[in-house]
Amino acid sequence: MRVGPVTISGYIQADALKVFADDRDETADTFRIRRARLALGGDIAPKIAWNLSVDMAGVTVGLRDAHMTLRLWPQFSIRIGQFYPRLGLERLTSTSRLEIIDRTSMTDRITYERNPGIAFLNLAPYKGWVTYSIGVWNGPGQNRADNNDAKDIVGRLVISPPTLPGLGFGINGASGDQPDGRRRRAGVDVLMDRPTFKVAVEALRERFEGQPDRDGYYVLAAYRIHPTTPTPHFRMLEFAARLASFRDPSAARDATPASSGVPATTDEIQFGGNYYVNRNVRLMANLIVPIDDRDAPRSTAIGRLQVIF
Repeated sequence: MRVGPVTISGYIQADALKVFADDRDETADTFRIRRARLALGGDIAPKIAWNLSVDMAGVTVGLRDAHMTLRLWPQFSIRIGQFYPRLGLERLTSTSRLEIIDRTSMTDRITYERNPGIAFLNLAPYKGWVTYSIGVWNGPGQNRADNNDAKDIVGRLVISPPTLPGLGFGINGASGDQPDGRRRRAGVDVLMDRPTFKVAVEALRERFEGQPDRDGYYVLAAYRIHPTTPTPHFRMLEFAARLASFRDPSAARDATPASSGVPATTDEIQFGGNYYVNRNVRLMANLIVPIDDRDAPRSTAIGRLQVIF
């Protein structure tokens, strides 16, 4: 929605969560407002854009994006402020566009939160083929001051053959000194996104000096059923499944007695069904089934109502 020179947008996600086989009552069945995002943006000059977003789902309002983009040439822009370092396919997909409720543990643990920094990037593929981003960020995370003088360098390159619409090959890399040593991250991904289906595969690895490597992967498949007759509404059904694996030896090593069942490797299958009432309203239902080594794996069912404005 535009109000003068300002574009206003956002979305709300309301969930109902049910945990099965939770004998220890570690997780309560609950209703929750998972996200309540509000974003403002616009142009303050022909080649200068700004964006600001907040999340109001918590006790306090949290700053999300806060950046300006200088569009100097068609294939060269500079972005300054707080935003996502471009590392990872799933991380760079908005949670309002995911086919499965929420991102994988691998993405949450290995990729970056929003960080203050500067990036050089193109906003559209060069000749339809190449999208790039390279930048420098603080590293510690969203709304946090840096904890040392060093910075993280993060780069991403995506190749999208114009002759195969929807296909993309991505490669990522990041490196930066932390108070406890140098941290390196790398990943690859392949995406095929067509009107009736989507397939995505992604793998990430983190190497932290003096600590065991962390790595993981996921495979996602989605199938979409569009209406066969013209309708004034967008209505669409979507079915999705995702297999995800994340290996974190430090989780088992650092586990407390109360969490002694934390495995070094976490595997899960997640099934989902989505109904798009229209382009702005979506109903989601997911079942998360752990397949790790814990004695009593707990399946979780989540229902979600999402409204975009």
